[in-house]
Amino acid sequence: MAQKIQKTNVCRLLDAAGIAYELIEYEVDDSDLSATHVAQQLGEDADAVFKTIVLEGDKVKHLYV
Repeated sequence: MAQKIQKTNVCRLLDAAGIAYELIEYEVDDSDLSATHVAQQLGEDADAVFKTIVLEGDKVKHLYV
């Protein structure tokens, strides 16, 4: 059985707004986490690839950008 991709809060916001999107898994390269590198791995145009960035702050637990 294939592993289910876990949705982020951004996915939930898109769902609530009725905006279509596609989640695509890829191998993470810790030496290069850029969206440009991911686009190259996927054979996609870098201008068409969006990544969710999660930050942990001092006063706000998690920020999703």
